[in-house]
Amino acid sequence: MDKYTVKARLRLFRSEEPSYGPGVARLMELVMENGSMAEACRIMNMSYSKGWRIVRRAENDLGIKLLVGAKGGRNGGSMTVTEEGEDLLRKYRMLEAELNEELGRLYSKYFEQ
Repeated sequence: MDKYTVKARLRLFRSEEPSYGPGVARLMELVMENGSMAEACRIMNMSYSKGWRIVRRAENDLGIKLLVGAKGGRNGGSMTVTEEGEDLLRKYRMLEAELNEELGRLYSKYFEQ
């Protein structure tokens, strides 16, 4: 059998629906890079309203604020990720990396015999 690549899609749940996952994490990374929710949504080919909907859902489920905005002026506003949001994102990415390492070991155990 040819070797395949395996990856897990990690999601955090508080109820039946996911509270936090790869989409929210990527959106937050793009906000950190660009300082703009609108630009983050554009890069992800996601509507601005959907971007806010998934962020608000995550915030409500997790009980923490992920993003904060500053009203614009002549140059427009800006968006930043909160300290709690950055901490969550960092832990999420570390867990995801470790999970995928372990998944690689398990794949080898079961499929490369």
